[in-house]
Amino acid sequence: MDANKVLEAFLLIADLEEGEKSKYLPLAKTAITQIEAKCKVKITYENEAILTILCAALVNLWVNMANCSSQPTGSFSGNGYSISKDSKRQIEAARDLFDLWRAEAANLLVDDKFAFVLSKEEIEK
Repeated sequence: MDANKVLEAFLLIADLEEGEKSKYLPLAKTAITQIEAKCKVKITYENEAILTILCAALVNLWVNMANCSSQPTGSFSGNGYSISKDSKRQIEAARDLFDLWRAEAANLLVDDKFAFVLSKEEIEK
């Protein structure tokens, strides 16, 4: 799979700018390695799109988990303005997106009940 395609999909999912692409390249490569290791079929033009989006959703999940683990849930309000941050909801949304694409790719993978492992150091690169 192409890491650039994974990054393009991730940037769309995460609503990030093109200039931030290189920052996430190591995560995209790790996601590709882990997804390809779980494939039970040859990656073809027809199934690459689903696997690419699955990789992007995995990168999105990792990034959300890293960001939320360093930013606690909380809220602030004053002068008629309200700012709130719900880390739990943010991670749940990222996990739901990943689970949706994992289910979509289930027939391409060895099984759909696997865990993807990434160390904190790899996430923070």
